[in-house]
Amino acid sequence: MSGTDELLTWVQRTTSGYPGVNVQNFSSSFSDGLVFCALLHRYHPDLIDYSTLKQDEAAKNFEIAFSVASQLGIEALLEIQDMLIPSPEPLSVATYVSQFPKAFRGKIPTGIPPKVDKIFFTTNIVAQSKPVSQRSFERYNSSGAPCEKCNRPLSGISIEIAQKFYHKPCFTCTNCNTTLSTTCLTIVGKPYCELCARKTFNAIKSQNNNSNNNSNNNSNNNSNNN
Repeated sequence: MSGTDELLTWVQRTTSGYPGVNVQNFSSSFSDGLVFCALLHRYHPDLIDYSTLKQDEAAKNFEIAFSVASQLGIEALLEIQDMLIPSPEPLSVATYVSQFPKAFRGKIPTGIPPKVDKIFFTTNIVAQSKPVSQRSFERYNSSGAPCEKCNRPLSGISIEIAQKFYHKPCFTCTNCNTTLSTTCLTIVGKPYCELCARKTFNAIKSQNNNSNNNSNNNSNNNSNNN
């Protein structure tokens, strides 16, 4: 195993359990700043409040992480603007991250991954020609609210989409019942897989177009009669 692989394994182990963090590489996995924040929180929970962070506020996450890291003597080798892309340069990220184990040497990791409901984000793509694309929330739910699909009480990790809650096994496509990943397409607040969403959306769009055409034809006929 190379030094880079060992470092990646250390990052995966250290950030295990942190909401919003899934370390697979030294590029895209680091693009929202949460991995850096999780590493710092694991060893210095007094310096960073992970539960307040949001995945869609990458610039803020990087600003917090780089500031705290600087306080710990970690040299600022990365610029925020260079990280605000889908796939940051992996060698630069790995070089920066390699300072963390040294900075934490001899310190006991006391930070505990928080159970929060603020870390995941929703991205809306609203256009006349597209369904609405949303990424679901994973929440730690202890409210006992009912699941939208099975109507049984929710507890533990659940899915929220379009202000509706689901057990993870119940989070399926409205049309074909395929289990959905954390990304889905919604139409009128209902979750669909991409294929079914586009078929449903096109059908609705076609129906609306036909209604508009009929309405225009009726108007024209009325005008001609007059």
